[in-house]
Amino acid sequence: MPMPAPRFTPTTRPVALLAALVAGSLLASACSAATTGRELGVAPAQPAQITEPVSEVIPLAETGIEGFSILSSAFEAGGELPDEYTSVSGELSPPLSIVSVPPDTVELALVVTDADNSGFVHWLVGSIPADTTTIDAGFLPPGAIDHLNGAGGFGWFAPSKALDMVHRYQFELYALNAPLELPADHDVLATIDTIERTSISRTSILAILIG
Repeated sequence: MPMPAPRFTPTTRPVALLAALVAGSLLASACSAATTGRELGVAPAQPAQITEPVSEVIPLAETGIEGFSILSSAFEAGGELPDEYTSVSGELSPPLSIVSVPPDTVELALVVTDADNSGFVHWLVGSIPADTTTIDAGFLPPGAIDHLNGAGGFGWFAPSKALDMVHRYQFELYALNAPLELPADHDVLATIDTIERTSISRTSILAILIG
């Protein structure tokens, strides 16, 4: 015996039709989005990831001969660089302290690089007197000279935060056995090479910047 056709009451018919239309619209949108993604080669969105500092690759702090070391009152070794020393607040260089300079040191040199940006040079200072114990925020010791930085300028090039990334900034202090005697606008890499070749000891401290 044939089954009777389903009957729709005046109430159920519009609801059923509306549900069918919504389902069809959602299916069409999904297909369209998938097709568009394939056609344009668009990869699915991935959650942002933060890269943590790798202390095994770059030590948080290194001490040279006879306790030669560099410190900062603005950050601890491996700590975050405060905003006042970044592009957020201006161009103020961070304060540094120098301990136990080797006795045969003629002068000191400071090199600050971004380990996560191909060693970009943020600060390059030469001719720092060997008896220097502090470098005040925003200042150079008497007699010290700002050399070219990686941006083509002189002095501290304040770093900027990179979105969802951690950058490591290495402050390296060199004890030299001879005066640097290079012009301030000498090539950056050549200046660093000369510093490394005349160095009798080196110390460093690491700061990070979280985007």
